[in-house]
Amino acid sequence: MGRAASVSTREGTASRGAESGRCPAGTHDALPTALAFHGAGGGAWEWAQWARAWQARGGRFRAADFSRAAAQPDIEWCHLLASLRQVHAGHSASVLLGASFGGLVACALAADLGARALVLLNPLLPSGDHSAAPPQRGPMRAWGLRASAAGTRRAIPELSDAEVAIGFRRWSDFSAQMIQQVQMLPMPARPACPVLILSSREDAEIDRAALSALAAAWSASLVELPGSHVSPLLGHAWSAAFNIVEAWLATLDLPSA
Repeated sequence: MGRAASVSTREGTASRGAESGRCPAGTHDALPTALAFHGAGGGAWEWAQWARAWQARGGRFRAADFSRAAAQPDIEWCHLLASLRQVHAGHSASVLLGASFGGLVACALAADLGARALVLLNPLLPSGDHSAAPPQRGPMRAWGLRASAAGTRRAIPELSDAEVAIGFRRWSDFSAQMIQQVQMLPMPARPACPVLILSSREDAEIDRAALSALAAAWSASLVELPGSHVSPLLGHAWSAAFNIVEAWLATLDLPSA
């Protein structure tokens, strides 16, 4: 790899309630600490609404940002994971969340970071088949350089014009080499922690049948909800997705962090 991978973390903490244990009388249990990974072409900003809601419920929420590292044409999957593993070594025993490409990142780091639970939002699935990987069309996926309001509208059709105008300026370029690498990976090993998978019915990016098969193989909880590939994060369905995750976490007997 030509340059060291650059990753960062954005963090916020709620002003009331404890990270684990109970909130003041008459309120809800606090959510556990969370560490979230964004999708290809995105950044920590994708988790902004989730972070505010998580913190409002007494939990700590960290969103990793590897967009700058992933914009290096020669970045490799193993080097990205090594950088993230090093940066977040002190954030073990968290609930890991991953959206799209970030779902694969969360799966790969779950054991090393001692994840208490794993939440995957329309996660990218590798095929394990080298012949199935599409040919590269240059070193980069120019999602940032070629971002447009029309493209953002197609990806998240439920957004208002104002939301589209703000959102499309935030996309970033992504290494085509790394996408090809992860598409050829074998399926991740079954995590040792509880797993929740959210699957959007109108998702045109993910093989939903393969996702269902993975959930069955892992004995994971699988919940379907309306929306497109990025709706659970950036669309109007984000709050419904958040509520599903909150309710699922409440059913788990997670140890205090």
